[in-house]
Amino acid sequence: DIRTLEKEEKPRKSVPYQMEQRGNSIILFVDGKYFGRNLDITINNEYLLTVNVGKKGEIRIKKNNKIGKTILNALKYSENVRVVE
Repeated sequence: DIRTLEKEEKPRKSVPYQMEQRGNSIILFVDGKYFGRNLDITINNEYLLTVNVGKKGEIRIKKNNKIGKTILNALKYSENVRVVE
């Protein structure tokens, strides 16, 4: 008898953030307690990428690459962009 294994997903905690566009970058500001940690960015609950939080709680993403354009489009069309643990 063969059964498929279903991956159990625990609910992921949203991390509050502020966003700013500066020059050639999108900057997401999260609480400084996340410094040095890896967080995921999702759009409509679909994984987009894993990022490392910088010293000042900053996550920098270039606007002109594929990921940056995807985030900007999601924001433009009011999609659910989340930073999660």
